[in-house]
This record gives sequence, structure tokens and C-alpha cells, in this order.
Amino acid sequence: MFCGTCGQSVDSIASFCNRCGAPSGRANSRPATLAVPAAATGARLGVTILVVLLAACILFLILFLYFLPHLGGASSSERTKAAEQRAHEQSLFVAMTPQQHLEVARAALSPGAPLAAIVDGIRNARAIPSTVPEAAEAVLLEPKLVRAEREASVKAAKQAEEDRLAGLPPLKRAMEQTKLTNFTWRKEGFGSVMMADFTIRNDSPFDVKDLVIRCTDAAPSGTVIDHNTRTVYEIVKAHSTRTFRNVSMGFIQSQAQRSGCDILGLGVVQ
Repeated sequence: MFCGTCGQSVDSIASFCNRCGAPSGRANSRPATLAVPAAATGARLGVTILVVLLAACILFLILFLYFLPHLGGASSSERTKAAEQRAHEQSLFVAMTPQQHLEVARAALSPGAPLAAIVDGIRNARAIPSTVPEAAEAVLLEPKLVRAEREASVKAAKQAEEDRLAGLPPLKRAMEQTKLTNFTWRKEGFGSVMMADFTIRNDSPFDVKDLVIRCTDAAPSGTVIDHNTRTVYEIVKAHSTRTFRNVSMGFIQSQAQRSGCDILGLGVVQ
């Protein structure tokens, strides 16, 4: 090839002319790089995201189907077994004679019978046909069983509540079982000071002290206009009731007409 400026012969791999130093044009002989359109790049990114989301959905579906039998608690085989057990018990119940039903009902009235046994006794008493001789005694037994069921239910609920309270920390239990059972108030000091009488019942097994009492005062319209809070530095023994009279609750709004009080806090005597 030849230099376009001076006509000197130039090697085909040379970048400049050896004579005049002009560029030989080799640098311009390289092919131009094609730019990838931005739209094509965005499309590929969108496809990649779509594939990832699809794979995540498939994985979630597989895990859901795998753990689905365990979400309902008992497995299908356990539910089937329980249903078969109930069906077997029902078949035995239906096969019982009136005399057998009557014996179960009688046993349910024995001292100390649990609630479940009493409920079963009612069921057996009601299963005796009215046309058989045992029906006369069953009619007499049923109201007794119903009364026994009611008493056993109350006893069971009371025992459950006692068990719950026994598991509470002393302070929390004392707060739950200490109540303000009676409260009266009046205005003194030319109508600017609130004086109150409080009756506190402590049903907890702990002696309590330093009772924080808050009173909420309302105007004739019912709007709450003030609060009065005082600490009564006294002790209320366990399982006892005590009345505190002439407790000064401090200044009160002149328009206060009604007030209600509750116990905000207390301490447990160590």
C-alpha cells in the first residue's frame, strides 16, 4: 500500500508513513463495534427475573405440598383411627341393655365422680327407652345428674382458675386478687379537696402494702376533667378486707360531680 500524503510505499502492517509520518489509515480499518440496544438488555434482564420468580414459586409449591399433611395437627391416618374408635364406641353404646345404661347412670352419682363420668351418666340415662321398666328410675336420676354436672362444672372451673393463679408471680397474683370493693367520696376544704373512704379486699395468699389508688373525676356532662392519685401506705393482710377512711386525694376540680377509683399498683410484703 502507498501513503496517501506523499505517495511513499508503506508496509501493510505499519500505522504511519516512514517518510512523512502521516497515519497510514490502518487504525481506521478496524471494524466498528456494534452497540447492543438498551431495550434488548432490559428484555434479557426481565426474562432472568421471570425465570427466578417462577423457580421460587415452584419450590414454594413443592414445600407446601410436602408439609400440608402436617399443618392440620393429626395426620390422615390418625384421624381415621380416631374416627374408627368413635364408631366402635358408638356401636358398643347402642348394644348396651337398659339395665347396663341404668348402672352407668347410678355410678355417675357416686361421691367424687368426675365431670366426664357424670356427663356420660346423663347420656346413658337418656338412652333408656320410655317403654322399658328401667325408664321410671332413669327419669328420677336425670335431674340429679344434671344438678351434679352443674356443680362439677363450677368446681372444675374453680380448680382451673386456682391452678392458673398458682402459676403467677406473687406480685401479679396479688394485683389480680386485690380489689377495691367499696368507695365513697366528698368535697371538703371549701369544695376544693377530695376526701375518700376505700374498702380493699385482698383474696391473695400474700400480704399487700402501699396501694396506689387513682380516681377519675367527671363533670356533670360526663367529660373527664381530672385525675387524683394517692398512695395508701398501709398493709392489707392476705385473705382479708380493710377499710381506709378520710383519705385525702388532693385538690379536685370545682365542677367534678362523679368519680371512680381503681388500684393502679401495690407491693407485696416480703
